[in-house]
Amino acid sequence: MGLFAAAVCVLAVLALPGAANATSGLTSSSELTFPSDEAHVAGSRASFWVECSSSETSSCNGTVTLTTNGKKHNLPFSVVAGTRQNLSVRVGAGSTTKRVVAVAKTAQADGRYVRSWGLLELR
Repeated sequence: MGLFAAAVCVLAVLALPGAANATSGLTSSSELTFPSDEAHVAGSRASFWVECSSSETSSCNGTVTLTTNGKKHNLPFSVVAGTRQNLSVRVGAGSTTKRVVAVAKTAQADGRYVRSWGLLELR
């Protein structure tokens, strides 16, 4: 019965979503990163730099979410591989927040997503 229980445990682990691709998640083919820890505010918009590091695709595509004062501000992106781009998100007029959390969700060729994040200081 001990061998049967061990086999059931192994099968249960293999049946977990993503378990079959666990090693491929360690080497993502594209990821959006935040090369600077600063975001500049002008009016009601915050702008910040992002960079696409991609080894297999020609661009990074997905969504960036900035969280300020408990509110989420989403922005779709498409950045050419190997380049930096300045993105701008409406965060609302009169925001007193000094820092925002930025999370990028980058689509992969196999349908998965890779998340990266940065803590940006508003200036």
